[in-house]
Amino acid sequence: MAASVWSSPLAVYVFATIAVALALVEVALPTFGAAGITAAVMAILSLWGIDARHHEWWPFVFIGFAFALWVVELVRGSSVLRWVASAAFGIGSIAFGLSSSDAGTVIVAVAATAGLTVGFPTLAAAMLRLRSAASPLGMGSMPGRSATVDRWEAGRGTVVLDGSRWNATGPDQLAAGETVTVSGYDRMTLEVTRTAPSSSAEIPLHPPTLPPPHPPIDPTEHP
Repeated sequence: MAASVWSSPLAVYVFATIAVALALVEVALPTFGAAGITAAVMAILSLWGIDARHHEWWPFVFIGFAFALWVVELVRGSSVLRWVASAAFGIGSIAFGLSSSDAGTVIVAVAATAGLTVGFPTLAAAMLRLRSAASPLGMGSMPGRSATVDRWEAGRGTVVLDGSRWNATGPDQLAAGETVTVSGYDRMTLEVTRTAPSSSAEIPLHPPTLPPPHPPIDPTEHP
């Protein structure tokens, strides 16, 4: 009885839909594999149900095609692909429900298609915000920060940043102890430039002191 429920058309379709949704989340957001692993389990259960009850498999070609288009849309940002993917998912979903002669699966298919169509833009926007935000960790956080030259020779050397030494490249001549600014990185090597002097250092804090005026000449002292 339990096997019959797990391999029913509705269960097979729900497993497949959850697999697609979680796989998209794994592509778009950092879930550290949690969403991807769960998606794989759901996909396996769906495939098992198709095989156990000999369900029609061809509608899932449309669902897989829709998933591929959604992934491409996440990478490239094409809104046209988004609508094509939604249409393909809807066709595959409803076709599976009709081929299984299961009204409940058809109803859930319509609801799932609408849910993914409405929810996908939110997922894409979240991924875009995550990618455009400055990275608080890792090499992406380095540019713009200040470091101190440890040793330097012929445009290469080491600098100290937050107590750690980093290999770096930059101007030909830098002095030990000089402050530099990280302008970029190449793998694990920092690219640095001389730190521009602050504007306050260029403007004197006090006006220059003028020499005292000469005392007036007494004409009686010079015939």
